[in-house]
Amino acid sequence: MYRPGSIPLNGRTNTSYSEQFEWATSGDGTFEDATAPETIYWPGANDLATGNVTLTLTGFSIPPCTGATSHQMKITFRPLPVLTFNGIDQFCHNSPPHQLNECSPAGGEYSGPGVEDGWFYPDIAGEGEHEINYHYVNPLTLCANDITFIIIVLPSQVVDLPIGWSGISSFLMPVSQDIPEMFSGIENQLLILYNLDGSIYYPGGNLIPTAAWDIYSGYCIKMAQPMLMGFCGDYLQDINVPLSEGWNLAPMLSKNPVSCEFIFGLNDDIMIVKEVAGSKVFWEEMGINTLSLLLPGQAYFVYCTAETSISYPAFSDGVLLEEKPVETYGSPFGQTVPTPSSHILAFTGNSISGLKKGDVIG
Repeated sequence: MYRPGSIPLNGRTNTSYSEQFEWATSGDGTFEDATAPETIYWPGANDLATGNVTLTLTGFSIPPCTGATSHQMKITFRPLPVLTFNGIDQFCHNSPPHQLNECSPAGGEYSGPGVEDGWFYPDIAGEGEHEINYHYVNPLTLCANDITFIIIVLPSQVVDLPIGWSGISSFLMPVSQDIPEMFSGIENQLLILYNLDGSIYYPGGNLIPTAAWDIYSGYCIKMAQPMLMGFCGDYLQDINVPLSEGWNLAPMLSKNPVSCEFIFGLNDDIMIVKEVAGSKVFWEEMGINTLSLLLPGQAYFVYCTAETSISYPAFSDGVLLEEKPVETYGSPFGQTVPTPSSHILAFTGNSISGLKKGDVIG
């Protein structure tokens, strides 16, 4: 019994009595060499449709002997199992394990990157395309077959959102750019999300933005409780951000922390860079740089004196950078809550001659 395919034949007898051989078939298959004792037989369509074929090997005697001797073999064909693949969704790198059941008949074995005991682990497989194999053996015929399919694991990014105000952006182009869908996992704690282009998402007030998520814009976000926001999508091919004259809310499009001075310090059209809800500032003209690092997932206010652009470095493992510590002071006004509506005040040297370290202007 054979599965459909080529069949090796070994019909060699005692060559002392025969030197000529001939294979014959009752079906419509073909031999690689019908005159060789050892050859290969390819079943024909009728052979497979009938389910069997009889092959005959005839050996002709060496003179002075006469006559011929024939031997027959009957070959039965059993069909390969028919396997089907029902499709599978893409996964994010941080998606939970998925039990594989997309192939039928059930009862086979999955194998491939990130596969263990019938489960697919995206974090183990890693980003990219992965070929998965499904092997199935028919328990009645013991015939086996295989089918392969591709699982795609997309990059992911997790942003830590604190309680209150902060900035948010992503270095990934999300699979879905629909803002309510993107934030559906944290909408119960999301109070408001907006950018400087007029896009506002206010779940509590049923204010739904019509514009899609703008990857080249940063956003201000306010949370009722700390949450983790996950992004899933593709890396950007274009990591240049256009900036207009005046205030901008710039995204952070690098996968790794980068030096604020490296991104903004060489551009004469950029005056001030500051946190969305914090006190860190980069103001090169005044020699101020408490904003040493730009962090993935954050957004930053940028003031430009003319239309310009910034470029982030290409994605890589990056270089480990240390953020400079910023000295903080207590407030005599009680607890202060940082918001995006902050102000920057600059004083000339002689106007603060009477102040000493630790004094508060308010």
